[in-house]
Amino acid sequence: MTVTLEEMPAARYDWFLSHATREYAADLIALGRDDEEARLGAERDIETYFPGGSPLPGHHLLEIRADDGAPVGYLWIGPSATGTTEEWWVWDVFVDEAQRGKGYARAALLLGEKLAAAHGATSVGLSVFGFNTGAKALYDSLGYTTTSFKMLKRLPPVPGA
Repeated sequence: MTVTLEEMPAARYDWFLSHATREYAADLIALGRDDEEARLGAERDIETYFPGGSPLPGHHLLEIRADDGAPVGYLWIGPSATGTTEEWWVWDVFVDEAQRGKGYARAALLLGEKLAAAHGATSVGLSVFGFNTGAKALYDSLGYTTTSFKMLKRLPPVPGA
């Protein structure tokens, strides 16, 4: 299998913005956030890194392409929120559901690491939601190590509150 990464054409940015916002909001809802709060939070976060609909300088929005050249997903990678060129971040990786389990995300992440190193990065970080055990297993297998945990405990409603 040959996997390549190609810059996503600007003509597909609207699709990406809509898709990424919807996916991120769904993840926030899975964490227990209210639908509207999740949607607004996802929109705000995406707008931060895609002001006016285009990625911030240094950020790469790449289509993951299969052997036949067809896009099967995307990888968004670039400098971390600290803004340093040495620390890069996998902001999002997505593979179409029908294409999952075939090695596309693994190959894309490895290519993304090479891209980051070519731009002077000495590390690549990422976040994964606790419920996404498949992604965590992939990241573990690629040598990513856990650097922090966020934990949450749901409280029962208090009668009369």
